[in-house]
Amino acid sequence: MTKRFIGYAEMVDKLAVRRTQIRRMVKDRRLPQPMRLGEHQTSRTVWWEHEVDAAMDALDNRCKRPE
Repeated sequence: MTKRFIGYAEMVDKLAVRRTQIRRMVKDRRLPQPMRLGEHQTSRTVWWEHEVDAAMDALDNRCKRPE
């Protein structure tokens, strides 16, 4: 497995939600905390893709109804 960063644009595409919803999901701890690639406030905000995938799998498992 290769580890790579994804930014807001890819998160929006991957999750099919807006940036505001992504921020809410991070605040509610449904998504991992992002990190900044630098010390300045304008530095790029990114997530590890494999952590986002794991969080999405966990959300998917919680939303499934028992058969």
